[in-house]
Parts: sequence; structure tokens; C-alpha cells
Amino acid sequence: MTDGRRPRVVQVLEACTGGTARHLDDLLRALSPDEFDVRVVCSLSRGGDAREALQRWRAQGVQVHLLPMRRRPAPLAELRCVRALRRLLSEDPCDVLHLHSSKAGLIGRLAARGLDCRVLYSPHCYAFLHDWPWPLGAAFRGVERLATRWQDTLVTVGVAELELARREGLVGAGEALVIQNSIDLAASAAAARRPEAGTVGMIASLRPQKDPETFLRAAEQLVSRAPEARFLAPADGPLQARVREQARRSALHERLEFVSLEEVMERAAVAVLPSRWEGLPYTLIDAMGRGIPVVGAAIAPLLDRLSPIDEGLLFPPGDARGLADRLAALLAEPARAARLGERCRELVVEQHDLEDWGLRMRALYLEQSRR
Repeated sequence: MTDGRRPRVVQVLEACTGGTARHLDDLLRALSPDEFDVRVVCSLSRGGDAREALQRWRAQGVQVHLLPMRRRPAPLAELRCVRALRRLLSEDPCDVLHLHSSKAGLIGRLAARGLDCRVLYSPHCYAFLHDWPWPLGAAFRGVERLATRWQDTLVTVGVAELELARREGLVGAGEALVIQNSIDLAASAAAARRPEAGTVGMIASLRPQKDPETFLRAAEQLVSRAPEARFLAPADGPLQARVREQARRSALHERLEFVSLEEVMERAAVAVLPSRWEGLPYTLIDAMGRGIPVVGAAIAPLLDRLSPIDEGLLFPPGDARGLADRLAALLAEPARAARLGERCRELVVEQHDLEDWGLRMRALYLEQSRR
């Protein structure tokens, strides 16, 4: 684009909830409407939270187009989405097409073939990492490898995600770079903190990906070793009823509270993230930015952030005893826990400043639009 007009950037995402929606919120705040013409193409398949995101973006004056993408595999519906998106991009061309997560990534890369725009893809955690039956997982890997030929630039949210892409052959002939998820450091510093001694909080919604069962089993083991221990979990997610019932029937009865995620962040002396797969979770950066030591499953994105601080903050995924051991050690040494929390905060200040992130995204879009 060399005609002096504002670069037109189209953002496409199916997952208008969680970290992907937050990522887009940050993008829309970082890109001045005086400098960029930003459009959004999204789906309402995830219900109420997606509708709230849609209303939020439209209230900011962003033009939003609906595309009925579905979360689970649906080949015929996906082909219809490819045709609809290609028609939209042909009738109303853009300079940069940025695709977020696997479903929008596939539909968008197919739709943009041969069009005169730069195609950027951010996986936000590849779909093949999820707990699919083997044939589906293998198929998703194959589809990702095939689709790399239709992208110009891979933009990952963390170092571990880029390393995974390279191992799996998902970079293709284009460029690849890391622009790490980041947070508002001033807001993080001002966030309320009233940590309660001996309180352990899970900093993820209650869904299979986040493995709340391992957190529960570890908490049960910790009760006999640290009688003063108390536990917090977010009152959010599809497994909430099951987790509440398991807690009610266990030694955690009256020791585990279900509160908002914000309250977990306020009250927890130690945080837990037992996830089975991730891209680079905002809750991890949020907790670390507030100076909370985080004990996390040793999956690549968490290894990347926590191992430079202390290997003792990591446990084998799904290993409740290993998690209980690490929590017991931190609760027994509050001064060490405080030091580790401060080191967590320092890492976030050094590497996850939202203002710097916004400048990098702005520069990326400008550079891509000039090609």
C-alpha cells in the first residue's frame, strides 16, 4: 500500500472469549483509528461472552462482520465460511489479514489464496495439542502443515509456541516472529493485593484444558501436611459443578472457596496453573506481574517463563503429588515464596509491557502493509 490512505487491517477470530478476545481488545486499543482502518470478522458460536465482546468492539466504532464459524470440526460449514470470507475480502479488500487461532487460521488462509493482502497467522495454542482422538489430532497437524503455504508471517504469542511451530514444520517459507502476550504494568501494580498466609489459588477457569482435578488431588494431599492451608478456585468454567461436588465429598470441604478470578489474584499467597496445554496464558502473566509465585505444570510455555526463576516452580503435568510437594515447600518458607514472587514480577516488567507490545504490533502492521 503506497497511496497514503490508512492501512486496512482485518482481524478474524472464532474464539471471541478468553485470551484471544483479550488479545484483540489490546490490539484495538493499540491501533489508533487515525492511523489504521481496523475491521473484525468473528463468530458468536461461544455464546454470551462472545456477544459481550461483539458489543464491546462495536461500541468502539469498529466495523464487525459475523461469520458462523464453529468451534468443533464441521467441514461443510467451514467451506461455506471460506466462500463467505473470500467474498467479503474480494468486495472490500484489505492490506493485512490477521488470523487468530486454528479455526480462523484455516478458514482465513484458504479464503485469502491469490488475494492481494498480507496474511498473518497467530495460533494462540495449536488445536492439535488438545485432547482429540489420535486420528483427529493427526489430521489437525496435517492441515496446519498444508496451510502454512498460504501464510506470509507466523506471529506467535510466546517463544515456546514458535519453537513448537519450527519442530512441527509449521513455519513454511514465510517469516516467523514472537510478540509475547503482555499486560498493562501500571494497572498490574495498582491491582489490589491482600495475600492470606497459607492460601493457594488456582488461576484458571474450571475446564479440561486447565486440569482442575490435579489441583484438587494436590490440595487433598496438602491438607494433612499443611493444616493451615486454604484453597481458592475460580467460580467459572464447564467443570464447575463436578469440581464443587468432588470438593464437597473430600477433605477439602470448608477449605476450598469458589470465588472470582480477580479475588483469587487478590488473596492467594501462591498460585497454581496445572494446564495440560497452553499458548502463553494471560493469567500466568497477570499473577507473575502482581508478584505472586506461580507453580505451573512443566509444559513448554510455562517452562519458558518459570524455569528461569526457579525449577521448583514446575511439576510434571498431571502429577498431584509433585504439585503438593512444591506447594508444601513454598508454604513452609514464606520468605522464599516472597522472593520468588518478586522475581516473577521483575520478569514481567522486563518482557511483558503492554505499551511495548502495542508499538511492536503497530510497526508490524505498517511494515506488512507496505509490501
